[in-house]
Amino acid sequence: MDLLSNRFKKQATRKMKKTTWLWLLFNRYYSGKANARERHIIETWHPFSEEKSELDSESLERGCDEIWNSLSEKYLENTDIEKEKERFLAVSFRKVAMIAALFVLILFSLESLFDRTEPRMLRERLVMALSQKEYFETTDSIRKVELPDGSIVYLNCHTRLAYLPKLFNRERRDVWLEDGEAFFEVASNKEKAFVVHHGRLRTIVRGTSFNIRSYKTLGGDVISVRSGKVEVQTGSSLLGLLTINEEIVYDRVSEEYRRGMNDASDFTAWMKHRLVLKNATVAELKLRISQLYHKDLVFEQGVLSGICLSASFNASCSLENVLDVISELYGVDYKEENDRVIFYK
Repeated sequence: MDLLSNRFKKQATRKMKKTTWLWLLFNRYYSGKANARERHIIETWHPFSEEKSELDSESLERGCDEIWNSLSEKYLENTDIEKEKERFLAVSFRKVAMIAALFVLILFSLESLFDRTEPRMLRERLVMALSQKEYFETTDSIRKVELPDGSIVYLNCHTRLAYLPKLFNRERRDVWLEDGEAFFEVASNKEKAFVVHHGRLRTIVRGTSFNIRSYKTLGGDVISVRSGKVEVQTGSSLLGLLTINEEIVYDRVSEEYRRGMNDASDFTAWMKHRLVLKNATVAELKLRISQLYHKDLVFEQGVLSGICLSASFNASCSLENVLDVISELYGVDYKEENDRVIFYK
């Protein structure tokens, strides 16, 4: 009897350990702190079959085992679960309640885990992470996409947008701007928020039009509003509530941000193949020239280093005219070599 009791305790302890670890893993995943291997394993685990769209206890338990076996050795070598658990417990009472509920309910069954109010939030996040994403991608051209709710999204060059077909437009309308730039015309629905996840930020609306620039190569996000109201969040913090022609510029490295004004005709200039630079870095100049003229810019050491560029060109402006203006404004020379333009002094 004692042997069976000890065996049960070991199994229960292991299951609690897995659940605690899984909870911490998904916290890191949704706060943008998961490493590349963790993100890959979470995003490629799809326990759904063609016939069923709900995450049942058997699928969850199988998935827990898969993720545990894939990551636990590396994770346990580098992380003290108890210390990390204490850190999360200190964050908020809400998270304390969720973790405590998981501890108790896991001893009975994973099915009962989803019957309570608090763990339902974890279930929603698990289901969202484990469902099959559908991607819209662009290379060298702009693409128009219509989502199932009637919302229209225009994708700039080199953009990757994802959504979950089985969950989109149920309780919410979530999309992921994984890299690039997009202009959203969101169909109005006061009951279902439209949420764009990009980097560490979430942009939340219920029916409006706005632009998000979120290229990884630029190291930041810019959210600009053409109409309506837009809420921008990071984690549990509200960065701002934006209205017409307002924008937030967020730095992913420093995690600092600033609010400002920007005319809609400027931040949507890319949709009309116009080149508009406002306090742009060399990295942004390289990106825009690549998008509009399909040329790579190369800068010799020190050329235009630390410079913020501001200029505006209409859609009919040739690459040569753009290069001449930049050359004259900033006192540099350039030469063209095949698909490259080299700036030098």
